[in-house]
Amino acid sequence: MGLGNDTESQHEFPSTELLQASNRSKYPLDAIIHLLVVGNPKRPGTKAYTKFDAFTEGQTVAQYLAAPGNGRNGEIKWCLDHNFISLDERIQEGA
Repeated sequence: MGLGNDTESQHEFPSTELLQASNRSKYPLDAIIHLLVVGNPKRPGTKAYTKFDAFTEGQTVAQYLAAPGNGRNGEIKWCLDHNFISLDERIQEGA
């Protein structure tokens, strides 16, 4: 299915990481994260700041949860509740 697209390969994770993410997720793993703020709204030098920096526009919930040092539904929930991010539950197609 892949066409050797660099952006496609950067979003692939080993299946063990995705399996661990799926066991922890309250949200659809294929939901796409959209940033609703410019810059990082968290206080610099805190763990929360580092975790927010791990969000990137267009990544999936699975990708966020599988990234080293992340993997917390609480961070996703907090950011959703404070309108820092939104989730698009449509499946990401060949973007």
